[in-house]
Amino acid sequence: MTELTFRAYFFIGFLDKPGTRPRSPNGPIKFTLPRANGVLVSVIVDFAGGKVQVVLPSVDVDDEFKTWLHTANMMYASEYPEAGAATVDAIKLEMTAKAKQVLEQLKYFLGFDQIRDEVVSGLHDLAWSEDQVTFHAFANLTHGTVGFKSSIPLTAQIIAAVQEGLDKGYKPFLAMRHLYRAIQEESPRFKWIDATIAAELDVKECLARVKPDLESLLVHLPSPPLSKLYGEVLLKYAGVKSPYVKKLNDGAQKRNQLVHQPQAVEISEAEAIEYVTMVMKAIHHLYALLYPDWKIAQELGAIDRMGM
Repeated sequence: MTELTFRAYFFIGFLDKPGTRPRSPNGPIKFTLPRANGVLVSVIVDFAGGKVQVVLPSVDVDDEFKTWLHTANMMYASEYPEAGAATVDAIKLEMTAKAKQVLEQLKYFLGFDQIRDEVVSGLHDLAWSEDQVTFHAFANLTHGTVGFKSSIPLTAQIIAAVQEGLDKGYKPFLAMRHLYRAIQEESPRFKWIDATIAAELDVKECLARVKPDLESLLVHLPSPPLSKLYGEVLLKYAGVKSPYVKKLNDGAQKRNQLVHQPQAVEISEAEAIEYVTMVMKAIHHLYALLYPDWKIAQELGAIDRMGM
């Protein structure tokens, strides 16, 4: 094992109010926080630049990962050595937690309401060092975004199918807005929350379209858990349970923790992206059930997310 130092930057989550940002007359402010091993983490807040720098020392990495750091020219998350991927995720989680701890102190104790609830975002420029002086960048490290690996091509057949959907009055679920907001969101926490909202509301819309008499019950009564909606209820009215029912239920439980016990659980970017992908597939499965003979509904299954 070898000890390395890691450095990264975050954007401060300012609300869009030009001229109202907190000011530090003497420039960036340096704070320190202890790691579990007692070594101090440096957190430098630059209000003028809208960023936070975190320096995380004394991180244990195995020899294979250190060798890879020295030799890799291109880096994408899917190409990390297995042990290295876990190491990088842990580093990013710890850095994010330290940056949030400092910004939340400043926001809530000093009354800086110009800062969003998600106080930092967009970890970038991750670098490593053996001597805490010379830092080496992670070349082409990507992070925190979800895109589509593929979309449905606009062939003549697909254009005709879109027209068919328009003619028959097919409409996307309104709650797809939450799914796409989750896709575009940078914060893993809010990715997870919005994706779960999309899962809850989309299955209700689906059931209401299959059985319009259910709409009043689904809208006005307390919502059953996702395990029921995507399980027994979907089976009764659409003829099949969702293949994602267990993962959706687990995701909803974690969402509840994120809302009611936000300090009790940490979500990595990779976990959030995988969860958004799963929810997207579960919703596409609902379209396939709702419109079984429509080419668009069947083609949706080919859409996937892009990795980090």
